[in-house]
Amino acid sequence: MIETSIVHSDDDRTIAVVDALVVLVARRPATPEHVARIDAEIRALAKSRPLGVAYVHVVDGRKGESRRVPEETRKAFVELAKNAPPEARCVGVVLLAEGFVAAAMRGVVAAAVAAIRSRVPMKVFSSIEETCVWVEETLRAADAHVAPAKDLAAAIERLRVTTASAAAPRA
Repeated sequence: MIETSIVHSDDDRTIAVVDALVVLVARRPATPEHVARIDAEIRALAKSRPLGVAYVHVVDGRKGESRRVPEETRKAFVELAKNAPPEARCVGVVLLAEGFVAAAMRGVVAAAVAAIRSRVPMKVFSSIEETCVWVEETLRAADAHVAPAKDLAAAIERLRVTTASAAAPRA
């Protein structure tokens, strides 16, 4: 099992460092303050991993909890993408939802990601596993050390479950 360090957690979001990745698992959109924390964590991680780090953004929309991203947050993410440190090798966005609406949302997010024109490769996925395979391949291509995709995916899934249970109604 790989080490996971949770750096922020609230009822709807968890930000963590998982091996060479900074990960956000969100049931609701991040705020500009969350984006600033993600940026700080990417930069801190890059200092200890000069060959490469990645960012994975997991939107857990399976319960219909995710909402439209506020304009201030969208702008903060665009700035983060455009000003990422050179050690940032890739960004994977995971939209966990099913059906036609989910597929359409992935298409909209993919178009928005393409419009950013960041030097950092960014892709949209429908599963944590496929995201982690791409992230591992991308980091290894840069000669960066990274845990196997299956271990990354297992760690991120544990974060997702923890975030979902934190948001569960309390008796």
